[in-house]
This record gives sequence, C-alpha cells and structure tokens, in this order.
Amino acid sequence: MNQWMALRGFANPVGTAADDGESSRTGGIEPSAGRFGYARDAAITSYRNRFGRDPSETELRDSMPHFMTATDQEAYAEERGARLPMQARGLPAPPLARPTPPSSPRPLPGVPPVVPGFDPPQQPNGPHPYLDALLKTGRAVVGAYMAPAALLTSEAQRLADPEREPDPAPLQMLGRWGVEALRAHVAAYDRYKTDPRKSYQTYTKEREDLGPCRYGDKPDPNTPCYYAGSTGNIFDATRNVAIRDAAQYPLPIYRRAELDCSTRSWVSARAREQQLIEHFRDLGYSDNVINSIAEHVWRPFMKELADRECGHNAMPIPTPR
Repeated sequence: MNQWMALRGFANPVGTAADDGESSRTGGIEPSAGRFGYARDAAITSYRNRFGRDPSETELRDSMPHFMTATDQEAYAEERGARLPMQARGLPAPPLARPTPPSSPRPLPGVPPVVPGFDPPQQPNGPHPYLDALLKTGRAVVGAYMAPAALLTSEAQRLADPEREPDPAPLQMLGRWGVEALRAHVAAYDRYKTDPRKSYQTYTKEREDLGPCRYGDKPDPNTPCYYAGSTGNIFDATRNVAIRDAAQYPLPIYRRAELDCSTRSWVSARAREQQLIEHFRDLGYSDNVINSIAEHVWRPFMKELADRECGHNAMPIPTPR
C-alpha cells in the first residue's frame, strides 16, 4: 500500500473503481439538483479532498460562491436574503456606517420667563442681553464718576441754603443705574449658562448616621445632618435627581435624595442650592463644606432669581429621630 494513501484527507484518484465500495461512500457524491447544484457538489468534493470530511451547512453555503459564475453569484446572493455580492464571493462585508441617532421627540423647552427688572423687554429687534448688560454697565460706570460730583453739588446747595431740603433724586438715579447693571449682568449670565434642552433641580440628602456634621457643630445630637445639592439633565425632575443620587455624591453615607425645586434657570438652581446651604448652616445641621456660589456682588441678585423660581417652596426643617 502506498504510504501516501494512509494520510488523512488523501483521495485516491486512480483506485476508486477497484475499492470495495468504501470510496464510493467518501469520495463520490450524488449529483445535486437545481441551478447551484454544480457549485454544491464542487464545494463538497473540495472539503473532502482537503479535510477528509463533509462540510457543515454554514461552510457549504459560504464555499459555494467560489465555484459559481459571476451571474450565479449575484442570483445566489439574492436568494440567500439579499446578501452583498462580495459576501457571496466569500469576501468580508464592508463595515456598516454608524447609524445616525434618532432625533429626540421631546420638544425643546423655552427660555426662562421674562421678569421686569431682570430681563430686557423681548422685542423682535430688541437689544441682545449681553449688549443690554454692556450698555447698563457703561451707564453705571459713568454714574460712579458722577456720584462724587452729585454729592458735592448737594452739599454746596445745603450750605448755600440751609432751609432747602436736599434732593435725593440724583443719588437715587445713580444707585439705580448700578443695580440695573448688576441685574442685567446676572440675566445675561443666566442665558449663557442655561441649556434650553435641560431642566435644573435642587435636592437635599439626610445622613444615615447621627455623627458630627462636616460643617460646624450641631446643637442636637439626635438630629441628622443634611446635604444640599443641584443637578441638571434632559429628563424630568424626578429622574434627573435619581441619576444624580445614583452617583452617591459626595459620599455614600446619605439616604435617598429628596427633590426640593425644579426650574429652567441654571442660575436659579445654583442660588437655591446656596440658600439651602445657608439655611442648614444657620440651624447647625449642614454637611456642605463649600458654597454653591461665591461671595461677590452678583450673589444677592442671583438669590432674587432663586426666589422668583423657587420661593414658593418652604425650606426643609431637620427633624430629630
């Protein structure tokens, strides 16, 4: 016996008819019917010659296009479920393009409502909020230089005519110009920071334990400390707070966050958070180490925006356990 005949997968092209029927079961196949029968037979024969076994159905489907004509390859691809012609020829399919995310069906919320004293009148051709803030700031700067002159004029009139009542109108006008400039700046900054797609919330979290507060000493050891925070996202208020609460910020030592106020104004949410922080600090049960907004000339006007949006909500009161 030839030594090559004992190797796995070797097909004997000469002694097929002289064997006792074994080769008819491994080397010969029944002709397949159909348009692609010739390719099927060729694929089976190729697998038997190379690997000494019949191909699986998946291997057979993938190998048949190699033995087809170009016309049959296209027809075979359509018959297999509109596969790409290059896949039918045994080539890898090109990478699919990244699908474009569907547009959100949620309508975009409007800008915060206009409040006299904060926002300029909304006119079709009205001033831009930043331009309005710039103009009011320029007027306030001019008024700052005019204030000493107004004081000197008022004092000179009082000395010249002691019986005459001083006129407070000039100084009141100059002071009003400065206040209008600060309010215009706060309104412009709020429009810059507020994302019209989002809503903003404030929340409070109660400590699990009755340990000392992170800020100051608490008067009642049986009352827990409270943490105040703010967040913003594109979902509803409850879900936004739940997403923020899942991060366990700042420490995983608090109970579930409780919604305090929801608004469309970023500045209002930050100022309301500062109001909560100061409220708990005054009571002695605050766990906030840092402020929400810094101490600057804008803070009172930012708190006025918070009162506009969240003033109807009462401040939470710590309760002993």
